Amino acid sequence: MGALLSATTHRVLCALVGAGGLLLVIGGVPGTGTIGWPVSVVGPGAGLIAAALAGLVALRGVQTWRDKQAEHAAAATRENRSRVYEQVLAHIIRSFAGGPSLDQEPVVRAMAASWASPDTLHALADWFRYAKRNSGDNHNRSHSFEVVYRVAAAMRLDIDPGTDVSKDDILGMIFNDYDPAKDNPEGVSNIRLSVTGTVVGP
Repeated sequence: MGALLSATTHRVLCALVGAGGLLLVIGGVPGTGTIGWPVSVVGPGAGLIAAALAGLVALRGVQTWRDKQAEHAAAATRENRSRVYEQVLAHIIRSFAGGPSLDQEPVVRAMAASWASPDTLHALADWFRYAKRNSGDNHNRSHSFEVVYRVAAAMRLDIDPGTDVSKDDILGMIFNDYDPAKDNPEGVSNIRLSVTGTVVGP
């Protein structure tokens, strides 16, 4: 808001300076039939107009530079998130095939905490709590797939918001034994998790 206010103030000042210069030029040009100021004010008036235009050009240059810096920062964040999310999701998938080694989990958690967006971080927190409570065979397949899907969907939204991939396609790519008719029944998408990772219902 501060930067926006500063740019707006800058524009207003440039407009006022330019208007003052224009008034001097019009008032000092002989034969215009307006104010009738001496011709000597035309030069300073033209100078004020030039200063106002230079100020607007400079402001545009600063804003363009800031926009480019913001684009570079966003691109770098997406690239880093893409690398981190790939490792985090691979860690989750490995947990279904015998479990990841415990020494990797702190690193994965640290990467997620450092780079994940708020929505992805929330989905990952749900996953880690759910996985801790429902390890081994003590889990509902549909619930497990749903929690993993929320993580993958949040990650994809961070990296490429314009894509639209179905839930069945994402889960079918992650799990070889995923069966949409059996593992994605109506209502599963509404499950809620408690702070301990327990499914508390739709």
